[in-house]
Amino acid sequence: MGDEVVALPSHASSPREQDKSGVVKTTMGEARKEGDLFQIQDKAAFTRYIKANLLENPERYQEMRKVNLGMLQHEEAKKKELEIGKNLCGMSKQDGPGSSG
Repeated sequence: MGDEVVALPSHASSPREQDKSGVVKTTMGEARKEGDLFQIQDKAAFTRYIKANLLENPERYQEMRKVNLGMLQHEEAKKKELEIGKNLCGMSKQDGPGSSG
């Protein structure tokens, strides 16, 4: 993908990552500058990395899935609250040894 392609991550670790409309987005060019993960060109190597770094989903993820599927309804403020928190996906920057998170 080209550097100008817009990526829409599914969550954010802080409100600062959201624009004025509450949208979290970046470009592939910016993502490549920010992390080595986006430098992986081999699909199999990328998939191995993601699978090796997946963490157990927090309890609130089940609620988020239900909201996303339309099975639960929440006010906009509650939806934003659910989206903010520590990024635990396989692509997040992992804490180093001795880090408190």
